[in-house]
Amino acid sequence: MKRFRFLWWTYTVPGTDFTYVEVESRFGLTTAYSLGRWVLTNLCGIIVLTALVLVFFNLWRETGHPFAVALGAMFAIALAIGIAFFIWSMTPARKPS
Repeated sequence: MKRFRFLWWTYTVPGTDFTYVEVESRFGLTTAYSLGRWVLTNLCGIIVLTALVLVFFNLWRETGHPFAVALGAMFAIALAIGIAFFIWSMTPARKPS
């Protein structure tokens, strides 16, 4: 089992079939995701962020507007963080030494 705390949320990855990821909020909200739902949600997010990065970098290439490159860079950073978090959630937990 793995845990990751970020701001007000705690992500727990027990890795079972019915509860692959469990998200707990400090405000009392708990959500459980199955493996299929977790993968589908993350892949949709990655696709949307990739499209936004491509759109803004293409806009910057065509117009040279610095606002477009700034937004493209922000979405690229969010995309990299999202991919890293998804990879972390899909790797098995290390066995204690």
